[in-house]
Amino acid sequence: GSIEQPAIAAGSLVRDTARRRRQVHQIVRRYLRCSRQDVNARSDSAKIRYLKLTTPASIDLLEGKEASGTPERWMKLFRFGQTEPALFSDELEAALLAQFPTWRFEAFSSPAMHTEFRLMLKQKGRVGSTLRRMRETGFLGRYLPEIGRLDCLPQLDPCRKYTIDEQVFKSIDALDDMVASPGVSMHDYQRVLDQVADASLIYLALLLRHGGFRLDPRHAPRHDAIAACPLRRLHVESESQEKVLLLVREQRLLAEVSQRRDLDDPFILQEVCDAVETADNLNMLLLLTYIGLQSSEEEGWNERKDFLLWSLYFKVFDRMMFGDEISEPEYAQVAVIQQRVLEQLGTEFETDAVLRHFL
Repeated sequence: GSIEQPAIAAGSLVRDTARRRRQVHQIVRRYLRCSRQDVNARSDSAKIRYLKLTTPASIDLLEGKEASGTPERWMKLFRFGQTEPALFSDELEAALLAQFPTWRFEAFSSPAMHTEFRLMLKQKGRVGSTLRRMRETGFLGRYLPEIGRLDCLPQLDPCRKYTIDEQVFKSIDALDDMVASPGVSMHDYQRVLDQVADASLIYLALLLRHGGFRLDPRHAPRHDAIAACPLRRLHVESESQEKVLLLVREQRLLAEVSQRRDLDDPFILQEVCDAVETADNLNMLLLLTYIGLQSSEEEGWNERKDFLLWSLYFKVFDRMMFGDEISEPEYAQVAVIQQRVLEQLGTEFETDAVLRHFL
């Protein structure tokens, strides 16, 4: 306890400092924005009226109390902003901040609001920017208190430079980037993502997988136990709940096995199969693992790690689909050929290039 208390106090200091810095940044940014709007308004008044052909869409949305007076309505606006980024203007954000203190927690629990949120998470490639806007206005922290509690929580590890909440959003950004990336190395991951039945479950897992993080490690509950509460509150169907909880519970499984265990051990492969259960879960866990390894600050991502992850994926997938009697001889044959190629071409090609070819 005497050793841990200074670390907890230091973590609290870093968290409070980060929150204060962000508040100052937001105040200055809003002041500059209002000043700019004031200058623009004065210049607009000197212009000829007929040149002002249209009014911003956000101005129309502000008219009337019912148009923007409930969290449910604001959730719809956030979702529409995914496809129309210009919709969420400075005026609209100012209106949200003005109404925010008047809402009770119960106002964030309507079934229609949860439906809008799930629809938002289904827009692959457009989720991160919208969630960041929701976080900056404080809306996301009220809607998902599990995310609000991670606000500016530091990771007291010299190898990690991001707070927990920023790490969550960087992971979501990585999944968004995967969707639109033109890189050849992403094609296989994109193909797996296209096969996933419901990609919103991966986004939910990324949002909730650090929910049990605490500055005091002695009082850190299991992440999946924490994730179960918001899943029930969001009225996620039971089968989808089980999938998300499995992703949260086994988020380190493929990384640990692929990078540190013997991939030819049939007992290890069977343990992975038993934990993953279905091919759809395996696909989602592969993507979750790649995002975690690729965005990790501990060690850099490289082709060797990528090769090992895909090797485990294919072995587990074959074992789930066809059984041990088909998979093992085929991989043994490939391993023999791979070894011969490495022996004969080792001086002409890098080892990673050969392994990537066999992948």
